[in-house]
Amino acid sequence: MEHKIISTKKNEGLERQEFVLTVEAGKNPTKKEIIEILKTEDGLTIVKKIRGSFGKGHFDVEAVVYATKEARDRIEVTPRKIRKKAAEEAKKAAEAAKAAGGAK
Repeated sequence: MEHKIISTKKNEGLERQEFVLTVEAGKNPTKKEIIEILKTEDGLTIVKKIRGSFGKGHFDVEAVVYATKEARDRIEVTPRKIRKKAAEEAKKAAEAAKAAGGAK
């Protein structure tokens, strides 16, 4: 898989670096492969778009890498489905902790 970074832009206001790159591959590159190409941390990297031309094997990718987890959480929107699942897990964990504390 060949790649070429077209542009890199440092966005100080949003505490992130913005990348535009092209990837030559036989199939769509995954988000994990893009993170490996950029050599960045998984939790701080958001792949915005992977656009391909049908049958060409050429993909345009847009990605951003945040400086901190707090900056990412402040700016990126978490889908409702994921927020709901996390809230349910936290509630179950709290109930389990309460039950374990009451059993003593």
